[in-house]
Amino acid sequence: MNRHPTRLQAAAVCLRAGGRGSTEVMLVRTRRRGRWTFPKGGVNAGESTAAAAGREAKEEAGVDGRVETGLLGSYTTGSGSKLIAAHRLEVTSTGADHESGRDPQWVSVEHAGHMLSQHRRRRDRRELQRVLRTAVAGWQPSPLRYVASL
Repeated sequence: MNRHPTRLQAAAVCLRAGGRGSTEVMLVRTRRRGRWTFPKGGVNAGESTAAAAGREAKEEAGVDGRVETGLLGSYTTGSGSKLIAAHRLEVTSTGADHESGRDPQWVSVEHAGHMLSQHRRRRDRRELQRVLRTAVAGWQPSPLRYVASL
């Protein structure tokens, strides 16, 4: 049973077109354990989860882009104390400052799946894999429904 109140967070599944028609995913390290994850963090009062996802991508990974307003899905982590709303973000610019220790990395979708699975509970691995598959399925670097560029 969850003994802690559930906190709402937002994650950005950051995608860009790679070479030869491939798709690349941006992952960052968590602060406490150094595991690979999507940029994510808390949702401020009055802020949509899509806007929070874009803000977190910029803060943690130093990327900017167009955040899809539609929810990819949601997942919980660890003890279930965090409910994370995931949004797809098409990266349009990189190179901005990012939080120290986050080590943002562009990787193939296949490698991202492997990295997200390391040192995690089975349920957490399944949740992250599901979000990754949903984000990549049918994705084309083209205009969708977006929040204004951040």
